[in-house]
Amino acid sequence: MQTRRTEGIILQATKFQDFDQIVTLFTPEEGILRFMVKGALNPKLGKAALTAPLSRAEFIYSQGRSELYSCREISMLNSHLNLRENVLIMEAAFDFLQTVRATQLPHKAAPDLYKLLLIYLEKLPLIPDPKVLSTSFRLKTLRHEGLLNLSATPFSEEERSFLDTLATSRSFSQLAELNVSPVLWQRVRRFFDDLLI
Repeated sequence: MQTRRTEGIILQATKFQDFDQIVTLFTPEEGILRFMVKGALNPKLGKAALTAPLSRAEFIYSQGRSELYSCREISMLNSHLNLRENVLIMEAAFDFLQTVRATQLPHKAAPDLYKLLLIYLEKLPLIPDPKVLSTSFRLKTLRHEGLLNLSATPFSEEERSFLDTLATSRSFSQLAELNVSPVLWQRVRRFFDDLLI
């Protein structure tokens, strides 16, 4: 059976039966892929850390009998352990993953969004207000998908200008100087969810 190789960020890992997991991976060239990882939770094999969400890993796999690919081997590229040391940073990182799951499709290449995710995961611990990057990533993802039109939103002119900065800025030093209020953060989340309904 022919095997293939890809790298990606693990978005989700769901227990299946006793020791197996179904792993959802975001890849640059094939979008969302789902794998059956046999024995991932078997303590004797010690593979559980390899399938943790947020991890960047390389998968060697083959076509399974269903829509799930059969994982043959996993190699860790970056476990992103530094993102798990602070609750606010970890919440923002998982919000990135939720954003990708909500907007991306199986087998739809998104190399630019994948690169953006890698950069945001790298820069996240350096930004004083993690909600800034979380909001920015949601807006940039909507922009990537052609769904962002701030002029037709319930936000004020001042808020639209601020959100436009978050959606277009390429400077992390600029983003590091900004703060997002909890109220605005919740409104952006509702705006994001409403666009995807």
